[in-house]
Order: sequence, then structure tokens, then C-alpha cells
Amino acid sequence: MGTQKPEEWANLLIARFEDQ
Repeated sequence: MGTQKPEEWANLLIARFEDQ
């Protein structure tokens, strides 16, 4: 998928959860 840091996708995941 790429070499993104865990905090990178984690931030997106949290943002999505908070958006709900």
C-alpha cells in the first residue's frame, strides 16, 4: 500500500471515526 507512517493512516482512520 505504501510506506506511510502508522500515525498517517491512523490519523485518517480517527478522522473518519470522528466524522461519523
